[in-house]
Amino acid sequence: MHLGTELSQQKGPRSQSTLTAPVVYRDQRWWHVHCWQEGEHLLANAARRARSVQPALGIHRPWMPE
Repeated sequence: MHLGTELSQQKGPRSQSTLTAPVVYRDQRWWHVHCWQEGEHLLANAARRARSVQPALGIHRPWMPE
């Protein structure tokens, strides 16, 4: 997106609502600040929960044919 592009005609990728200030440009998209921060929080929480699982689920030793 180039400088001067009309943001009022764009929709947020997460909430699908019209972009209004404040916005941030991350991952080659414009986001509502609140939506971006909430996504960061959800990702951090998921990573924390994944680390707490004993033993780690879904991580298996690769099968090697003999």
